[in-house]
Order: sequence, then C-alpha cells, then structure tokens
Amino acid sequence: MFEYKEFGNRVQGNALATNSTPIAVPGGTARNVTVSQFTLTAAPKIKFLEGSRFRPWIIPAGLALHVISPPSESITVLQPGVMFGAGADYNLWKSIYVGVDARYQLAGGKIDGVNVNGFTAGGYLGIGF
Repeated sequence: MFEYKEFGNRVQGNALATNSTPIAVPGGTARNVTVSQFTLTAAPKIKFLEGSRFRPWIIPAGLALHVISPPSESITVLQPGVMFGAGADYNLWKSIYVGVDARYQLAGGKIDGVNVNGFTAGGYLGIGF
C-alpha cells in the first residue's frame, strides 16, 4: 500500500531551510516548506468466504515505513512501524470489485514531536487479478 498525506505547504522553515545558507549569508530569510508523510506498507491480507461475492478480510500485522518530510522543517526522517487492518470486498461484475477498509498505523514513538500513529478508513473500486 502507498499512502501520501500533506499536512501543510506554507510552513516557515528553520535556519537550515533558508534561501541562502547561514554560512554564505548569515541571517538569511527562512523559506516555506511542505510538511508531508509518505507511507509504504507490505502486509499479508487474509480473506474469508472463498467462492462468495462478498469477501471480508483482515491484516493481522504488516511492516510500515513512514517517510516524514520535514518533521523539523529541514530534514526527512524514516520511521518504521506496524499496520493492522480489516475490510471487505464485493465482486460487482467479472473482475470489478468495490470495497471498504480501515487501517491503523502504529509506530515506535514520536519523531521530533511528530506522531505518525493514526487510523484511516475509506472505500475503493478496483480490478481483481
């Protein structure tokens, strides 16, 4: 699973995020930075009711890698974690599916004050193969 979240795009950076570096121009003007998070997850999905058009499923645990940019306004950090999930698929027609899911990301703690733990829920339309 790939997931992208943008929390803000006009956050003023610190001294390391200046238009001219502090070494070249001391007291340079801080530029705006975009605070975002990209998550890459690999997890087993266990499906139930084989042969049925309705298939509930669970993700008992999966590896999640969170890339937070920038938690301290000037650097990018990688935070590993665990993802849990549950949902269901419904086969509309041939290989066309509709579904819903809910997932929880659990990480080892905060990075520079940024908490990456969180719950997401949503729906999807997909092609099965």
